[in-house]
Amino acid sequence: VGALREGDPRWTDTLYWEARREMVASLGQAIDLSKVISLYGQGREAFPSSLMLTMAWANANLSAEEYESALSGFEDVLKTYPTHRDAMSGKMQSQSYLMRHEEAIATATRILELGTWHVPDANYWRAWNRYQIKEHETAWVDVENATKGLSNARVYMLAGLIAYARKDLAVAVNRFDTAFKVDPSACDAVWMSGLVSIDQNELATAGPKFTRSMTCFVSSASALRQDRARLEQTIQKRGTPPNARDQRNLDRLRRDADTAELKSAQSAFNGAQCYARTGGKGLALNLIDVAIAHPQMKEKAEALKALIEKLPD
Repeated sequence: VGALREGDPRWTDTLYWEARREMVASLGQAIDLSKVISLYGQGREAFPSSLMLTMAWANANLSAEEYESALSGFEDVLKTYPTHRDAMSGKMQSQSYLMRHEEAIATATRILELGTWHVPDANYWRAWNRYQIKEHETAWVDVENATKGLSNARVYMLAGLIAYARKDLAVAVNRFDTAFKVDPSACDAVWMSGLVSIDQNELATAGPKFTRSMTCFVSSASALRQDRARLEQTIQKRGTPPNARDQRNLDRLRRDADTAELKSAQSAFNGAQCYARTGGKGLALNLIDVAIAHPQMKEKAEALKALIEKLPD
């Protein structure tokens, strides 16, 4: 297709479809978002008035975490179509990720005023932004409204965090547990549920939760490292060195995998403490060995193991 465009500029309209094909062809692999954004960008230059190309370019930038660029694309659409709901939703998300909380709240509020489309998402993002600026009471109203239209782990996780900030511990546990039930890969949800159970002094309940979060974070770390390997393969296939976006994503995937492995070890440590204090010496010893295996937890975990070993069988 690229050769056709070079030979005849009338084929310029294939840029959009080539980018779409790149997205479909990448199923099961890391999508080369740099290539996709470039193709959509060339299409925008050729057809600057195309709503379809501008939205596609903005959404690709949003997926690539290029939030400033994404925001500019969505705002370009809104200059011509001020109530374009998809563009408003993209603008709201971009503003949120850029930590422009008041602006994101205003955009979400406008979506809610217009009604019909993206209402649950607008409630979610308004709650998220209000939570970030510690407006917990209004955030709680929003997130409860969001759960009426959304049933994913993300909304229940946010509800749990807001409930915890409001010191409503029973509700927080319920929301965290629901998030993990909806999505067993929501490791932070079961982790937070364990922490709240400790706050409630329910150690017998907390121990198994930390065992589950330990296993969950191990799986998460493995998946993140596989994602990084796929991205490396995609870059190699392209035949050019990693660009700034590629390197940022590679670094993020490594960092997230490292964090997941640390949280797995911390989960093991917390679980060992809970089991040790509730008569589960054997389980505590099994878990503390997992914590010892992580270099950042080794010294602290070895000290705890020495105490656990002194407990009666």
